Amino acid sequence: MTGTEAALDEIRLLGVGGVGRHGVFPEERREGQTFLVDVVMAVDTRAAAASDDLASTVDYAAAAREIVDFIEGEPVNLIETLANRIAEAMLSRTGVRSVDVTVHKPEAPVGVPYSDVQVHVRRSTDRQDADAPAPEPAIARAEPAPARAEPEHAQPDLDAAPEQPVPVVLALGGNVGDVRTTLRGVIADLTTTDGLTVEEISPLARTSAVLQPDAVAQPDYLNAVVLATTTLAPRELLDLAHHLEGTYGRQRTQRWGERTLDVDLIVYGTLTSTDPELTLPHPRANERAFVLVPWAQADPDAFLPGLGGGPVAALAETAPDRAGVRWLALDWLEDPAPRPAPAAAVSPSSPPSPPDGVPHLPQEAPAEPEDDVEEENLEDLELLAHGDEDSSEAAEPESDDLLPWVRNQPADEAPIAPRWQPLHRDE
Repeated sequence: MTGTEAALDEIRLLGVGGVGRHGVFPEERREGQTFLVDVVMAVDTRAAAASDDLASTVDYAAAAREIVDFIEGEPVNLIETLANRIAEAMLSRTGVRSVDVTVHKPEAPVGVPYSDVQVHVRRSTDRQDADAPAPEPAIARAEPAPARAEPEHAQPDLDAAPEQPVPVVLALGGNVGDVRTTLRGVIADLTTTDGLTVEEISPLARTSAVLQPDAVAQPDYLNAVVLATTTLAPRELLDLAHHLEGTYGRQRTQRWGERTLDVDLIVYGTLTSTDPELTLPHPRANERAFVLVPWAQADPDAFLPGLGGGPVAALAETAPDRAGVRWLALDWLEDPAPRPAPAAAVSPSSPPSPPDGVPHLPQEAPAEPEDDVEEENLEDLELLAHGDEDSSEAAEPESDDLLPWVRNQPADEAPIAPRWQPLHRDE
C-alpha cells in the first residue's frame, strides 16, 4: 500500500470459502472445487469507533456473503478474473480506500505435489497503482501478417475399439452395504466380460471418505484397483462401469454422497481425452491415495501418464488424502472360512477358492463373514489393524510368509507409513 493507505485502518476477512466451477478444464467446470478468499480493506474506522454505529463502517458480514456469491456464481477461466471482480466489488463499498484480495485454489490440477495456488491483486480508489509504469505513447506500427491458424488438437475417437489389447486401470470403491461382497462380485463380473482380461487385483484398502468442507461425515470406503487389458472401446468400458454401478444399486441422487459402488476408468493405455464424459487419464487420479496406494501394491512399477502423472508409488506418498488410508487386506478375495479347530481335531482340507476366473491371491489367515460395511474389518483382522495384547497369539496367521494385512503403523489405527511392501514375520 502507499504511505497514505498504510496510515489507514484495516478490516480483514480471511478464509472466506465456497465451492466454485472456475477453471479451464472440463472437469473443473463439471465437478467444481474449493476456493478460499482473503480480503483486506483499508478504511478509516474513527467515525465508526466514535459512533459505535454499523452504518459508519463496512458491514463485513455482507461483504463475506458477496464474496461467496462470486465464488459460487458465474464460472470464469482464471482466478485472476475472479480476484479482480471481488476486488472491484469490495472497493465499491462506502469508506473502502483500497483492497487486497488473495484467491486460493488448493485443489488446482497442477500435476505435481503442492500446497496451494494463490493469486493476489491490489486495487485502490484512484484505480491506478502508483508503482505501475506510465502508458507508452501510441506509435503507428505496420500491421503484422495474419498468423496461420494452428489446427486444433484432434480428440480421440472414444468409440473406436483398439486393434490390439490395451492396458487399463479400473478403480473400485463403496461405503454402503456389504461392500466387500459387492467388490468381489464386480471382479467376478469383470473376469467374465468379453473383451476384458483381468491381469491383477490389488489389496483391499479401507480409506476415509474424501469430502467437501463442512460435509456430513460418511462411513469409510473400501477400495481396490483392477489391472486389465481390453479390446473394448473407451466408451464401451465406461458404459460397462456404469452398468456395474447400476447393477449393484448405485443411485446418483447426491454429488459426493455415499454409494454402494463406484467404478472409475483411471487409465486407458496412453490415451488422452478431455471429453466431458470421459476425461483420460482420470483428472484427479494423481491426488487420490485411495487409488494410488492399492495400485502401487498391485504394480510397484506403475506409471500414471498425462499431466500431473509420474511413478504411482511416489504419487501415493504425497497424495493429499494419504493419511486417510487406514489399512490394506491382502487376502480379501478368498471365501470366508471358519476358525481353525484345535490342532488335534484339524483334518487336512484344501484352502477356500476365490470366485471362478478370479486371479488367486496368497491364502492367509481365515476370516469371519461380515454383515455390512461396519463389520468389514473382521475380528481377527481388527486385531492386526488395531492391536490387542491379550489376543495377539490367537490372531497370528499360520503362514510363515506374509501377514494378511499390510500394517506398519502403531497399533492405534494411525495411517500406515508410506512403505508399499507387506510386512514379514521377522520385521
